[in-house]
Amino acid sequence: MARHAPGSDREDTGAIFRTLHLLKRKLLKEYRYHYGGSDLHPSSARTLHLIAAHDRRTMSELHDLTAFERGSLTKIVDGLIDLGLVERKRGERDRRKVFVIPTPEGIAVDREIHREVQQHVARILERLSPEDRARFFDATRTLEEIVEKL
Repeated sequence: MARHAPGSDREDTGAIFRTLHLLKRKLLKEYRYHYGGSDLHPSSARTLHLIAAHDRRTMSELHDLTAFERGSLTKIVDGLIDLGLVERKRGERDRRKVFVIPTPEGIAVDREIHREVQQHVARILERLSPEDRARFFDATRTLEEIVEKL
């Protein structure tokens, strides 16, 4: 792999993606949420969370939020519907619009997944020294502040 000059945009951009990938892999490694007789795939859990957090979204809006391929997103939403976690409803003002909305069960499952993921990540971060944990959270806050400016 070719290295770029220190401080170059290419090197920094690559570091961003490597770090995000590593962070996700390390923090969510071995986490699985069991629901409806099988593991709920992380993509399904993420989609459910976006639907529950935004109350009602069209498929186009969900596509923009998730960046999943349209066919994959349709399959994910269909699977969540089969599990009774979301449903499709036509718009009241514009019957052509179809919204994906969470069911009460979907909201409850999303809250449970969120709680479990927080506990899972907390257990992983306990492996760090108190100093490294503090540095990790400081870095997270700094990154969030900067990203908000983009």
